[in-house]
Amino acid sequence: MSQNSSGDFGKEIFDIIVFALSAARISADEPPLYGSLRLIDLSSKIIKLQELVEGERADKFLQRIRQIIEEKKYIVMASEEEFVKVLDQLVSECAREMKNRRKLGQKRE
Repeated sequence: MSQNSSGDFGKEIFDIIVFALSAARISADEPPLYGSLRLIDLSSKIIKLQELVEGERADKFLQRIRQIIEEKKYIVMASEEEFVKVLDQLVSECAREMKNRRKLGQKRE
């Protein structure tokens, strides 16, 4: 990792921690589904951090999950039912991928 990347990494880690702590506090006063929104947003941020660190070697499956999150995370504002469907989709895809990876005994691309 280059010195510039190292500085970006440190900034991203700091931003993720601040986001998580702020989300924990604000979630106490928000509707329950907003907590779910903040958790998938946090997941997206962590995947972005992995992309920063690994570049071209970043996990393609997680990149696709991040794309789904970014495209659909604000649907909660319009339809809680549709947002729950998105959460179900994400969990289902990740569970299937986890099963495949464990069966193969390695990370898939």
